[in-house]
Amino acid sequence: MNNNNLYMYINNIPDDSKLIYAVEILRQKIRKKLDEFFSNIGIDVFKFNFLMILKNAKSEFGVKEQDVQESLLVVPEYIDKMQEELILSGLISVNIIETGEKYIKITDNGLNLIDNIYDDYQKFNSKISNRISKEDKDILREKMLEWFVSIE
Repeated sequence: MNNNNLYMYINNIPDDSKLIYAVEILRQKIRKKLDEFFSNIGIDVFKFNFLMILKNAKSEFGVKEQDVQESLLVVPEYIDKMQEELILSGLISVNIIETGEKYIKITDNGLNLIDNIYDDYQKFNSKISNRISKEDKDILREKMLEWFVSIE
């Protein structure tokens, strides 16, 4: 959808729906760009998100499986399959501790993957987000967080 069509489209929907549609269109566009970025690496945005949660874990055991699933930005329908693929790829491991709780931990291979792509990922994010001013980014981020909290 080109910019002229986008503006015509958004202007022809009810006012209460314009923001929702604009956010969804932006989400789709960013997701497409993320898919392109990650396709060159061999993982997807969900797997990257999963690995980043584990990388930032402070526990020696890793993270409880349920906590990982609740922390994902977007929980894909195929979470079990994705987790299995990450295990088979040697990027994560699963441990069951004495209490029977299942913990997931990032492996050295997973840490190496994150370390190797993180700078490029940050550059990618900057390329997208720097299309608006810092002031507008700050305002937009705060407003979206307020909106998010109000929906809960």
